[in-house]
Amino acid sequence: MAAEKLYLIMANPPLGADKTISPKRCKKFADLRSAVILVVCLLAFAACGAGGDGGAGPVPEGWWIGYPDHHQKAGSPVDHPSWALEPLEEKPVIIFIHRIGCPSCIRQEAGIHKALGDLGDEVAYVDVLADNQHQKAWDGLVIYDPTGNPRLVPLTAILTLVPGPEGTQVAWQSATGYLAEGWVRSRLDEAIRLYSGKSEAGNIDISQPRGV
Repeated sequence: MAAEKLYLIMANPPLGADKTISPKRCKKFADLRSAVILVVCLLAFAACGAGGDGGAGPVPEGWWIGYPDHHQKAGSPVDHPSWALEPLEEKPVIIFIHRIGCPSCIRQEAGIHKALGDLGDEVAYVDVLADNQHQKAWDGLVIYDPTGNPRLVPLTAILTLVPGPEGTQVAWQSATGYLAEGWVRSRLDEAIRLYSGKSEAGNIDISQPRGV
């Protein structure tokens, strides 16, 4: 709005009491107006290029390519670990990081298994138990915590593939704490749909840099 207001002021400058303007002054105002239009266009272009997906190309709403806006590394690329990328070559992936005896983890795990039971083999399940997979669990929390402040389990992350500007790219989302079965099911359904539409971009390049 401020830019638009500035444009209007420059396009209709006050001319003074005599209501006349010299050709020289007219050219000056025209140049200023052109400069304002250029600035507005540049700002609009920058705004279109910004965002929390951290990557180029259209990203489905609710999914991220890089780290989202609310993350400590907002806009940065994600170094997905090999244990997440390898099953992603065949199908969408759900990652569940949890602990033994955690009430929220127990409820969440039951909902995940129920949803997966209905989906058959359309989704790969990566079960990471922090009690005996300490390093893998910590690495997963660091990479996939939605805020960049890994403190809580359970953590549920879902990965899929979508077409990108230079081939297939990973789209993902995650959340901590107990999530209703409906949340899990709806995200998995969408992940499957997105994965089935990525064929034009080909398979993921598993030679890309990864985490552990």
